[in-house]
Amino acid sequence: NPNMESEALLGESSDGQFIYLTGLLPLKNRVTINEISADSITTFVTLVRKHIPNLHSQMTIPADKDSWSQDAMCKKYGINYLYSKENYPVKITEDWLNDKQLFDYAKENDQKLSPPFMSFILTSSMHSPYIKSYEQYQINYPHDFSPELKHYLDNVHYMDKYLGKYLESLKEYPWYDQCTVIITADHKPN
Repeated sequence: NPNMESEALLGESSDGQFIYLTGLLPLKNRVTINEISADSITTFVTLVRKHIPNLHSQMTIPADKDSWSQDAMCKKYGINYLYSKENYPVKITEDWLNDKQLFDYAKENDQKLSPPFMSFILTSSMHSPYIKSYEQYQINYPHDFSPELKHYLDNVHYMDKYLGKYLESLKEYPWYDQCTVIITADHKPN
């Protein structure tokens, strides 16, 4: 869509997260999370907790807890627990957990939950730069597609594959019919 423009600017990932958790637009000239000084802010999580006081919330991320100030921001967003790369049961040498690892990890974390809860997952495979494909697919791309676009499209398939496996795993839980899955994307609108 040539008429689409991203609202996330300087701190793209953290700005996107700020938008979907608070409903507010980020600052245009500074990384928003660096400017939030309040101990807490009104978010989707805190509003639901007003009606459901025993709500548990957790977030599973592919990076270290300090990346993008995730640990500090989860507290401000009202999220009870953050699962990060540091908590992952196997030592990872890459900067981020890949989506296969991440969704398997989220499934493990979900097994500890009982309703009512909110579980957020932040993936990494759709994050730029698109310099590698996590898995290879036999797709006949047009010759004029750049390597970056091919990696991007391969990673769309990759993320979709492991998101699908994760969604299928949710059907094992007794609360599945009562859950809502919200998917947000962290990539440039082009």
